[in-house]
Amino acid sequence: MKKVRYSFQEMKEDVEKLAGFLKGKRVKKVYGVPRGGLIPAVMLSHLLSLPLILNKEEIDEETVIVDDIVDTGNTILKLPQKGLIVSLLYKPHAMIAPDFYAREVANNEWVIFPFETNESSRYDGTEI
Repeated sequence: MKKVRYSFQEMKEDVEKLAGFLKGKRVKKVYGVPRGGLIPAVMLSHLLSLPLILNKEEIDEETVIVDDIVDTGNTILKLPQKGLIVSLLYKPHAMIAPDFYAREVANNEWVIFPFETNESSRYDGTEI
């Protein structure tokens, strides 16, 4: 697996892309998938002036669900299938595609986000 770093600047730019997609959509609240989706969800809630919800039981048709990456799709499939799903990154082998994503990454890439360390990344802990 090839490891790649994703910078804070890239994340900021990509959150702005998500906000652009969501403007004019019927969205009234933002839910961030724990753990990786929380930071971009907070950023998005500020950009769109929408409340952030932390309880997945509050997800409804007017909720945008935010994740850092849709890799396999397993995480998203565990959530209520309501509202819009957006992610910073998307791998084409995923079982489900988000409604919008900022960047596609190769299936053989493991992304280390700016809020992670090599040790906190769930992969094998090797250096890039």
